[in-house]
Amino acid sequence: MTSPPTMLDLVESYLLDRRSLGFALRIDAGQLRSFARFADGVGHRGPLTIDLSTRWATSASRRGRRFPGRRLEVLRPFARYRAVVDTASAVPSRWLLGPPRRRPLHHIYTEEQVASLLAEAQKLRRTCSLRPTTYVTL
Repeated sequence: MTSPPTMLDLVESYLLDRRSLGFALRIDAGQLRSFARFADGVGHRGPLTIDLSTRWATSASRRGRRFPGRRLEVLRPFARYRAVVDTASAVPSRWLLGPPRRRPLHHIYTEEQVASLLAEAQKLRRTCSLRPTTYVTL
């Protein structure tokens, strides 16, 4: 009787299938291999579980624990693929560990701040071919 394939074997098979469809997966491939090494390292065999997925996503990485939502987001397509092949595999929900990306908050200038910026732009000296009125227009 043969032993079940390692998670790294499963990931490599998935990457091969996805690349045959034209996907590059440069960054995702590295993350998926990291997941596979983690799973194999803890001795996991069998279907993909939510517990395994979240343990990997929240484990320390080079970037620390700031991006577990992003790590889980990279894992989800692989989990969906595994769920089709092995119905016992589970797909973690998208927002299980927070948003996959954290966008910076935009600063909205007040009317006073805009007026101040325009006034300062008019005071600029001509340092190149642009005139102060060009800065004001920009």
